[in-house]
Amino acid sequence: MYSYREAQTNLEKLTVHRRRVNNHNHIRQITDNVGAVLAEENLKPPTQKDCAPPAHELIVQVDGGHIATKEKTKRSFEALSAVIYRPESLRTIDQHHGEIASKSCALSAQEDDLATIKTYVLNAARKQGLAQDTEVTALADGATNCWSVIWSLERHCKQHLENLRRNFYAPIRRGSLCVR
Repeated sequence: MYSYREAQTNLEKLTVHRRRVNNHNHIRQITDNVGAVLAEENLKPPTQKDCAPPAHELIVQVDGGHIATKEKTKRSFEALSAVIYRPESLRTIDQHHGEIASKSCALSAQEDDLATIKTYVLNAARKQGLAQDTEVTALADGATNCWSVIWSLERHCKQHLENLRRNFYAPIRRGSLCVR
């Protein structure tokens, strides 16, 4: 096994000219470029052909977590993730296991007051068939940021969550809440 520099030196000897090798910086640069293109694409609303037919009901699960950085002096950062699916996509494998046959996922760690994750979740919900007549069942713990993402779907579906927000939002106990 050779390091990047040793591999580059060996390849240069074999090919008689300088050959670029994927070192850590080059891999990071390529990864950043690909990530930027994918992030830009995910911000665009899905086309009609990419969307399922309008759904009667969708389930939206949102959760967050802190991710430690490699640098010991820096704080961890928070990432939020969401999974959106139709209830009919739930499949039972056996008594203790299940799976979701079709789902759309969203994930963001951007520090932008949740704007990116809210857009990603809306687009993912649209791919699953979110429409004005869709009823949304929301699952999250008591974290305000998770519920903020869920509330952002309010004007895009049948449910007007304002009454629910007034009745349940403060204080939200840990657990799940069914938005109906």
